[in-house]
Amino acid sequence: MDEEKRNGKRFHGAVMALIFMLTIFTWGQVLLFSRPTPKEPAVTPAAFPDIPAVVEKCMPSSVIFQVRKTVLSDPSDSDSEKMQVTEAASGIIWEEREDELLIVTNNHVVEGADSIRVRFSPEKAQGILLTAETLGRDQTADIAVVSIEKSQIPEEILPLVYPAVRGDATSVRVGQWAILIGNALGEGQNVSFGIVSAVNRYLNNGAFQQEVFTSDAAINNGNSGGMLLNQDGEVIGVTSSKSEKLGSEGMGYYVPIDTVTKTVAELLSQAGR
Repeated sequence: MDEEKRNGKRFHGAVMALIFMLTIFTWGQVLLFSRPTPKEPAVTPAAFPDIPAVVEKCMPSSVIFQVRKTVLSDPSDSDSEKMQVTEAASGIIWEEREDELLIVTNNHVVEGADSIRVRFSPEKAQGILLTAETLGRDQTADIAVVSIEKSQIPEEILPLVYPAVRGDATSVRVGQWAILIGNALGEGQNVSFGIVSAVNRYLNNGAFQQEVFTSDAAINNGNSGGMLLNQDGEVIGVTSSKSEKLGSEGMGYYVPIDTVTKTVAELLSQAGR
């Protein structure tokens, strides 16, 4: 009888121990799976830009440059024969004033120019070259401002062109869409497309450093001074140059629009405009 009682107590103890262990296990599972799962940052899908619409809106603000310069036939020999060359480039209609249009391009486009001629983009303006005058240049920012007298512009052309809409360089984000309009290879307005690759970069130009950001939108000869746009058709940068380092590919340098705006204001002030 005593043995049966002892066995009963042992069995009861074993059952209670089992129940205790099952209770601990169950609560452990509850605590484990009820913990909040770390969430990844939410990513809102960005709509692919309507590139044709952006181009249609912004092309009238883009211009073509034909710049005549006198250069040495052999740049390494100061005694070599001088010759004249015509260089192609791009520009942006910046501001319309009562008697003139102000155009922004690169300093290296107009530096040393004997003459500067500009053509607008509308089809009706094809073949009409207008004389431009340099108002100011900034070597560090690689920005220049030229002026075209409105008296030169045919009445039917003037309503078809207008200043570009400027964006905000501080809102430019790595990875955002970028659309480039420029006079690629001197063959007329051309469009390329990519993303902003990097911001807050500096380009070493010998005695000074130029603040830039980069994009993989294709740059060709003739694109200097072209406009880089966001998907809303706002200018976020001005084409400056592309990397020519061995092994580099798809690396274009752009002057941020805020730098351009500040530089243009300073140049116009210095010119008394």
